[in-house]
Amino acid sequence: MRNFGQERDSSDSDDVVQVHGNQSWVQYPFSMPMTLTAMDDCLTIKNVHDSDIVEFYTCMVQVEAWVKEARVEYAKKKQNFETFTANRNIIVEELQVRDEVIKRLTRDVAEEQGLRLKEVNLLKGEIDAMGKLIVDYREGLKKVKREFAEYKARNKIYNSSKYDQVVQKINEIHI
Repeated sequence: MRNFGQERDSSDSDDVVQVHGNQSWVQYPFSMPMTLTAMDDCLTIKNVHDSDIVEFYTCMVQVEAWVKEARVEYAKKKQNFETFTANRNIIVEELQVRDEVIKRLTRDVAEEQGLRLKEVNLLKGEIDAMGKLIVDYREGLKKVKREFAEYKARNKIYNSSKYDQVVQKINEIHI
């Protein structure tokens, strides 16, 4: 049992609280009903003066104002939190999309580099084959020049202008 206020005078003993289950209805002398939630089934106020009731009512009005203010602040904080959560989710989704793009681009670059490396190796092989072919042609040309010089020495060619033209053409090809 809870008592609000203190006993002052036994002549002012009016019960102003009606109890119904956990809900208590406080009826003030100036007709201001107020609901109190009690933990127990009985809540009584005895011998309360009008000034005590007014002070209590003033306190309750202040508490109600604080509760309203707290609710407004809570609603603001909740809205800010929901906005923050939504923005965070948008950013997380954007980061996931960007991560996927980065992974895809990295994979594409690696594939392209692999293809280029294969192409470079193929071209290097072709260059090596062409270099070997050129070396073989040079050796063959040296052999032909040597054999032709032997042939010329054995068979004394008298028309040297044609010979000089052929040698000049061979040298042009060689260069």
